[in-house]
Amino acid sequence: MLLSLSTNVCAASEYAVKSAIIYKITKFVQWPDSVADGDELKICVVGINPFGKALNAVNDKVSQGKTIKISYLENPNKDIDCHIAFLHPKAEQMKQWIQQHNEQGILTISDIKGFAKSGGMVELEMKGKRIGFLIHRKNASKAGFNFKSQLLRLAKIIKSQGD
Repeated sequence: MLLSLSTNVCAASEYAVKSAIIYKITKFVQWPDSVADGDELKICVVGINPFGKALNAVNDKVSQGKTIKISYLENPNKDIDCHIAFLHPKAEQMKQWIQQHNEQGILTISDIKGFAKSGGMVELEMKGKRIGFLIHRKNASKAGFNFKSQLLRLAKIIKSQGD
């Protein structure tokens, strides 16, 4: 069953916990057809890698019948072959990158403050010693993503102006 994704960050490092949250999120995403057909789920870290080796713990794990593969892309401006992209706060031209890649069916995740309101789909946020997450359903829906109700109950839902 789904463990609490709002996790206390005392014993584990922040990015080890964020790695686990990203992995858990993959289990509760309804993927667009372009992803549903393949046997791999590609997660890319775009720009600087804040995870160290922590994200490697989910490499080769299986989520919804797909084997997870991790890639690290230092150049955020090139085209990428990913299903999930984690953008580091120092990723250059973030808004432009999000707009371009949201249209390609890439689930965008970041811990940049205001990421979900700036066009991203999932924002990981620190609240004291806990990590929670925000989901912008409209941004995700435009790119063909939906989230299962179990995940939505744990998230803070971000709405666009006029929603």
